[in-house]
Amino acid sequence: MDNLVEKEKSLANSKIREVFTPFSPVKRSDLLSGREREISQVLSIINTPGQHALIYGDRGIGKSSVANIISEMMRESFDRAVYVKKCSSLDTFKNIVEKALLQLGFNANSSESIEETHENKGAKAGIAGFGANLQSSKKISNKVDYDTLFNSPSRVADCLINKEALLVIDEADLLQNETTKIKLAEFIKYLSDLNSKLKVLIVGIGHTGNEMVSHHPSIERCLSEVHLPPISLLELRNIITTGCKEIEIDFNNDVIDDIVDISCGYPHFVHLIALKCAEDAFLSGTKNVDEDTLPRALKLAVENSEGGLRRTYEVAVKLNNCISRKVLLAASLCHSRGFLVSELCEMTNEAIDKDISKASIRSVVSRWINDESLNMLSRVERGHYRFTDPRMMSFIKMVNGFTYDKKTIVADILREEYSKRYVG
Repeated sequence: MDNLVEKEKSLANSKIREVFTPFSPVKRSDLLSGREREISQVLSIINTPGQHALIYGDRGIGKSSVANIISEMMRESFDRAVYVKKCSSLDTFKNIVEKALLQLGFNANSSESIEETHENKGAKAGIAGFGANLQSSKKISNKVDYDTLFNSPSRVADCLINKEALLVIDEADLLQNETTKIKLAEFIKYLSDLNSKLKVLIVGIGHTGNEMVSHHPSIERCLSEVHLPPISLLELRNIITTGCKEIEIDFNNDVIDDIVDISCGYPHFVHLIALKCAEDAFLSGTKNVDEDTLPRALKLAVENSEGGLRRTYEVAVKLNNCISRKVLLAASLCHSRGFLVSELCEMTNEAIDKDISKASIRSVVSRWINDESLNMLSRVERGHYRFTDPRMMSFIKMVNGFTYDKKTIVADILREEYSKRYVG
């Protein structure tokens, strides 16, 4: 037991878990790879009068990491206050904005709302034919009633419009209450209409930005959308090579290639596998990650993966275990945007096992599609399917200890054919 404690202490002091962070967003800009274009887009949006930003994309794609780096830049380079709100399904509009309101200097006991009224005096002045009524103005101060303030998004916006700050609303897709969503949309639109100095950055999961604003078309004009796609192979490699310099552990190039291929463009899986590889190398004292390290690391990565992925996979392979595992591996080698059943049959026979019949392949696919509780595959159109959760492709490869060999060569050819037919 003492030995386990000492190992854990040495790992905790190694900084490995500060460099490879699959379970928390990246907090340092020098450790974030491949998001310069999207970060530039968001900075441009939130520094444009009347504009606010929405970052969306799949789970594990790095949305919160990008939001963290933007927050860091706004604090350090633009001298803006930043407040980050992590949402839950129970949050209300008040929960989302109240702490930001107080943190940014709002005082419920002394705050007032100002209304300006105009009175016509009836006299005329100016060039003949272009006269105008003379008016006098007076301002009326009204004490803000804190108890009812949050019933009115416009009044909350009035309290904040002069605050040079960024309000980050992360995991906004978790919000369930429709009234909360409507108030949040009205709040953003009102800030935009008043050309507020306070800017809002919304972050959430969604295949399209429309999923997050579909019920509130009025804010589309002022809420610019930035989609985070899977990042490139080179940028995924940079995550590992940059991390290596921080912790002084070397990864063989072949191992880096395997990790990048398994990740399918998702930084989360690069961080997860690299973390387990680095921990293994550190504890062994070799300071080198080679082909022998990777299988052990993949097994640990599977054990540390999200429970929902593991359970879905286990149910999917429960019947016809051997065939189901092979067909799922073949599906994970197909194009991320989907596959035809005929293409899955070809991938299975060419890359995995030539002896599995097309009837058997169609049978397991039919079971996955018809089992609504499983939620493994989704129908794009008749005969055309894709993984409901795109991260499943990476998880399946990890489970099977997938590494570069002839499977990759065949898969690359078939994916290219798919791209020409459906994507390009």
